[in-house]
Parts: sequence; C-alpha cells; structure tokens
Amino acid sequence: MAKGQKETIAPFGNRCPRVLQRSINHFHPTNNGTRILFFNTVREPLTETAIASLFRRITKKANIPKLHVHLLCHTFAANYLLRIN
Repeated sequence: MAKGQKETIAPFGNRCPRVLQRSINHFHPTNNGTRILFFNTVREPLTETAIASLFRRITKKANIPKLHVHLLCHTFAANYLLRIN
C-alpha cells in the first residue's frame, strides 16, 4: 500500500515469481501462518521503524544527507520508464 492507502503495483520479469516463491518457501520464516518477506536477524518481521533506522545509518555512512527512501522510489521509477520506452 502506498500513500493514501492506494495499492501500488510493481512490475517484474517472468522468472521473478518462481524465484521469489522458491526463496519464500525455503528460506523465509512464518508469522501466524504467513510467510515473512523481509525479516530481521532474529527472523521476525521487519518493521517500518527498523527500515527507517537502517536507512538513516546507510545515508550517514554514504555521506549523502538528502538521500531518503522516497527519492530512491522516484529515481527508480524514472529510470525504469526511460528504459522501457
């Protein structure tokens, strides 16, 4: 879900569903019967707070003060659209 509780669709290649399903089935833990796609070192679901904290550390280490997740999303989308046209 994206901003404003709107569903976001992320396109991916033909092999991606099979590889992702294999990874989830073999390597990812479950939480209340649901497989966890992103998890921490103790195999618990990764929270938004944890992702934000991780991103702050990466930003600081890379010494790019204005870098933020939203900028990466826009950069990816713009480059993706440039490549498919």
